[in-house]
Amino acid sequence: MPPDAAAFREDQPGWTQQDELLATLIEVSDAWGRQIVATLVALHGGKVRFPDPMRVRHPDRPDPEPPQRQITTDAAEIAAFFRTRVG
Repeated sequence: MPPDAAAFREDQPGWTQQDELLATLIEVSDAWGRQIVATLVALHGGKVRFPDPMRVRHPDRPDPEPPQRQITTDAAEIAAFFRTRVG
């Protein structure tokens, strides 16, 4: 790989190429495992719920912020929500 490639930057503090490839291997293996299990369970008519996908924390990659849920306490807004959902 060229020295300026994203997976090969020894001049900057961070991960080596080996670390990058190992983290990618872990994340891809987790994704494949999830797909295999979901397929096998679906073949037998079931469903499976997985926890969040495995993600290796990277020193140069920012952590995604969890989505903020909007909570309302307005009675009219809550009643309107249930009118549209329940009928």
